[in-house]
Amino acid sequence: MKFITLTTLIILFIPSLVLAKNADISFSGWGETGIKTEEQNTLKGYPSLTYYAAKLQADIKLNKQIDIQIDVKGNSDDNQVDFNEFSFKFDYHDYFKVKVGHLKQPFGYEQQISHANLLTFNRSNTHLAMAKMGYANRSFTIKGYYNYSQKRPDFPYSYALSIFKNNSNNTGLNIKGSRHLNDVIISGYGQYQFKEGRDGLSLHSFGAGSDVTYETTTTSLGLALFILEDPVAGIQNLEQNFIIETASLDLPYLDESVLAATFQTFVAYRFHTNGSVFQSYEPIFLTSVYLPVLDDTKSYEWQVAYGLNSYFTKDVRLRFQVDYIFTQKTTSEESSINGSSVELGLQASF
Repeated sequence: MKFITLTTLIILFIPSLVLAKNADISFSGWGETGIKTEEQNTLKGYPSLTYYAAKLQADIKLNKQIDIQIDVKGNSDDNQVDFNEFSFKFDYHDYFKVKVGHLKQPFGYEQQISHANLLTFNRSNTHLAMAKMGYANRSFTIKGYYNYSQKRPDFPYSYALSIFKNNSNNTGLNIKGSRHLNDVIISGYGQYQFKEGRDGLSLHSFGAGSDVTYETTTTSLGLALFILEDPVAGIQNLEQNFIIETASLDLPYLDESVLAATFQTFVAYRFHTNGSVFQSYEPIFLTSVYLPVLDDTKSYEWQVAYGLNSYFTKDVRLRFQVDYIFTQKTTSEESSINGSSVELGLQASF
């Protein structure tokens, strides 16, 4: 832990010191701590009762056209600090930017916002499911993009086109387009992945979806639907079929194209009270459904989360959340609530 922390500090701060005379450097981040009880399978041990986590980000502007971003994260789950991102940004055109580095794939609204700006404690169950399939992850990426700015109302669009590769043997292409209508954003996403497996086997998979969000200073609303080919399940079935064929087993072949689906909606409203302690209160509600196999609607994961964010200031909040996750499988008559939790915590961003 000491070695990892020291290495991280060197990586983060030495370049800052070296470049300080010629570069504009700013720091941002967040930190949080709290108490959480979680329903778990007792074979996996006891639920964690306390936690802490933090992120520190350095944005270094080398000149008017080139920026560097470095950020590190750490949490109490493994007591380690992770080197989360290093990226270059090239800005030579008003409507076209380029980023290169370890970047998020812009696949869904939730993937594109910072952890510090989430309504809930963590990203939704459907987002985590898509990430496991490779659709909402970080990878080495070359991305051309433009994010809508109110300074340029004549072009009410955002877009991104990315090519990526990661160490999970995934190579792919990601595309995103958004239309901005005042406080409403309508977005569409598509992603192609090429995944390599054992014995020289490989698989092509596609995913697509859309979301609609409405954001004001008091109200947040969102709706999202995605249909995805699962490359993880697909490559497993492909490898199984290879064994069946090469060993001449009398077994049925498995479907190598496994379609999954996710659906999510959320709502939040902030009441401004300007009290002596809390300036505002924000009740939240989120529900999501994940179908691992689209044709099998008897197997699903259903999440229902609700809670209250109480703001000391716009950057410091006390959060309370109840998060139910109901898991049902065709192979079992009983449902599970493993992963469900109740959480109370403090968060600050800067």
